[in-house]
Amino acid sequence: MQKKLVLLSVAVLSLYLTACKTVHPEQDEWVYHSEGIEYFGDIVNPERGFHFPISSSTLASNISTTPTGLLSSTEMRRSLTNSKTGANHGIVYMRLGLEHFSSNAYYSSGGSWVTGTTGPISQNVLTFLNNVMENVRSSGQTAMLRFNYNGNGRTKSHVGIEGSGYIEAEPPMEWILHHINQLKPLFTEYADVIMTVETGFLGPWGEMHGTAMADNPNHVNTVIDAMLNAVPKERTIQVRYPEQYMNWYNAKYGANCTLDTMRDIEIASDSPAGRIGIYNDGYLGSDSDYGTFRSPTHYDAHCRWGADKECKHYQHRVNEIEWIAKHSERTFYGGETGTYQVVPNEWNRIEYLAWEAFKTHTTYLKIDWHPTVINHWKNTPYRVMPLENSWTDGYRVTRTNAPLSGGQSAVEDKLYRDNNATAFQYIRDRLGYRLVLRESANNTNVPANGILKISGKLENVGFGNIVNKKNAYVILISGTDSETHTVLTTLNPNDWTASSPLHDISFSLNLDELGITPGEYDIYLKVNDALEKNPDTSNLRCIRFANQDAGVWNASLGANYLGSTVVL
Repeated sequence: MQKKLVLLSVAVLSLYLTACKTVHPEQDEWVYHSEGIEYFGDIVNPERGFHFPISSSTLASNISTTPTGLLSSTEMRRSLTNSKTGANHGIVYMRLGLEHFSSNAYYSSGGSWVTGTTGPISQNVLTFLNNVMENVRSSGQTAMLRFNYNGNGRTKSHVGIEGSGYIEAEPPMEWILHHINQLKPLFTEYADVIMTVETGFLGPWGEMHGTAMADNPNHVNTVIDAMLNAVPKERTIQVRYPEQYMNWYNAKYGANCTLDTMRDIEIASDSPAGRIGIYNDGYLGSDSDYGTFRSPTHYDAHCRWGADKECKHYQHRVNEIEWIAKHSERTFYGGETGTYQVVPNEWNRIEYLAWEAFKTHTTYLKIDWHPTVINHWKNTPYRVMPLENSWTDGYRVTRTNAPLSGGQSAVEDKLYRDNNATAFQYIRDRLGYRLVLRESANNTNVPANGILKISGKLENVGFGNIVNKKNAYVILISGTDSETHTVLTTLNPNDWTASSPLHDISFSLNLDELGITPGEYDIYLKVNDALEKNPDTSNLRCIRFANQDAGVWNASLGANYLGSTVVL
C-alpha cells in the first residue's frame, strides 16, 4: 500500500467559501453523490452531547495506579453506546476529589470523618490520573475535568463540626496553586483528548460558590489565572458564573464592564479572555438558573412555570444570555439541569429550550442530573410552535429571533415532528454541532496530471459549533490496489457554524503533485483534532456527518464519503 501525506498550499488547494452557493466542477462531466438527508438518531462525535459522569471519587493518597471500574478502558468504550441512558457518550466527565491533600477537607474512613493533610498531590494519584487519561485516549473519547476539595458537597453539620453552611475545605491558596502546577504536565500531555477543563478547586463540588474563598473575587481571579497558565493555550477552561468572568476581565484588562454591558465587548478567540467559557450547573432550573445569572435587575430563584404570572421577571437573565450567545460561539457552554420540584418550569420546557439552546450554543449536558428533568424530556413529545415561511432550501427551519421569554421557541423541526420524537431525542441529537452533508459532486474523469475538483454543501443543524481546532483531510483510496493518498486541506471546520444556513466545502487537488496511479478512486473527507496523535492515520475522535445514507460514514477510516472518480 502506498501512502502519502501532503499539505497543499492555498494556491494548489482552491477554496470556494461563499455560503449558500455551490461551485460545480468546471468540466462537462460531473456527478452528484450525497442524497443530503439527515439521519434521525444519535451519533457519537467528539466534544458534544450528553455526558455520563464517570467519577466523583476522593483520590486516596495511596490509590492503586491502575484504573478500574468505570475508569477502565473497557468501561469507557462501553459508555460510547449506552442503551440504559438513551444516549451514546463521547465525553468522559470526571469530577475528582483532592480531599486527602487539604487539612480543611473531610473524607470518610472506617465509618468516621477524618481530615486530609495539606501537602503535595501524591505520586500515586498523579500516575493514576495519567493512566486514566491513557484510557480516554485509547477509548476514542474526550475528557472534561474538574478538581475539588469537597466532592460530595458536605456541610459542616454533615461532618459534625460547629457552624452552618458548606465546609471551608480548600487549603491555603499557595497549596491550591501548587496542586494546579502539579497537574500542568497532565493537561499538557493529554491536551489531544481534553475537551475543556472546568476551573473548579473552590467551593463544594468545585462549583466556585458557598465558601469564603469561592466568594472572594480576588481568590477566584488567582485560580483562573493559574488555570489559564496550566492548561495549554489550544484548550479552554470554564468558570461557574458570568459574573466571575466579568470580575476577572475587569481586573485583567482594567475595564469597567457590568453584567449589563459585558455583551458589548469584542474578544479575540486566541486571547486569554477568549479561552474562558461557562459551566452552568443550574441549567434552565429557574429564571436565574439558580443564581447563575446575577444581574441586579431582579432575582427570584423560585420563579416557576404555572406560578403567579407576576413571577415572570427575567430581565436579569437577558443581558447575560446575550453575552453567552456571543461568547459561546468559540467556547463551550453546558452543564447540568436543575429543578425546584416543579417540572416543567418556565425554562426547561422544550418549547423554550429549543430557542435558548440554539442561542447559547449549548454543547453538552449531564445525563443523570436532574433526573426529574431528564425523565420529563424522555416522556414528553417533541413539539414547538411552527412559524410561517420557516424553511430554507427544503433543509431545516430558520431560527426565530423571538424575545427572551418563557414559552417562546425556535420554529418546528420537521424531521423530529414527522418521526414522533421525544423532547429528549431532539435535545440529545442537537447538543453541540451536528453536520449534514447536503450534497457533493466531482469530476468523473481526471487525467493523472490534471485537477480533481470537488464541490459540496454542508450544514450544521446542531445547537452549537466546533470549538477546539480541527483539521480536514481528503483521502483518495484506489479501488484496485488500495493505493492511498491523504491530503491535509486548508478547509477550516471551525467555520462550519450553526449560525449560517449552508457552508460551501469546495476545493481542488492537483493530482500531478500526488504522483497518483491511474484507476478508480473513492474520495473521503476526514475531520479530526489538530492535536490528535497520528492524525492522518488515526480513526479516533473523527467527526461523523449525520447523514441518513449509511454509506457516507467509513468507521475504519474515520472519514465521510464524498464521491468517486476515475484517474486516467
